[in-house]
Amino acid sequence: VEAVVFGGEGVAQGSAPGKILVDHSTISAEATRRMAVRLRQETGMGWVDCPVSGGTMGAESGTLVMMAGGEAADIERVRPVVAHLSGRFVHMGPQGAGQATKMVNQIAVACTYVVLAEMVTLARKCGVEAERLPSALEGGFADSRLLQVMGPRMIGGDFRPVGQVRTMVKDLDLLGELASD
Repeated sequence: VEAVVFGGEGVAQGSAPGKILVDHSTISAEATRRMAVRLRQETGMGWVDCPVSGGTMGAESGTLVMMAGGEAADIERVRPVVAHLSGRFVHMGPQGAGQATKMVNQIAVACTYVVLAEMVTLARKCGVEAERLPSALEGGFADSRLLQVMGPRMIGGDFRPVGQVRTMVKDLDLLGELASD
């Protein structure tokens, strides 16, 4: 991101005061804050960190969730544009808050994957017809989008991840750094 923004032919080269960079990557909250300050000081541009959740399915269906960090005025200026790309766009706080929210999201996603696999395994060992779990639990406190999407796949023996494992590992590494900070 730093090279794309500040490199020889980067975004900052075509900048002007009043423009706003919207960064949909998932990177360090601290790096985001540092680059946002640098961009503002060097060019007068704003920065909205806006990682997404929902994966390929969310992108294809227009239901991505966007978690934004930045100045309130910048958020409101970009809202009409990003609204067309997402199902939900939520201002979470100052620069870096979008990134931190994405890390919190990844705690829930990673843990839920593991819990679903354990749930399916235990249900089967107890004689439960596991293929009925998503329907039986729908609408209750144990329900989740992951249960409804991944549950049937796991029950069918398909444990292939949705998305790239290396992306989740990168995000969990960033989460570890954030928690250490």
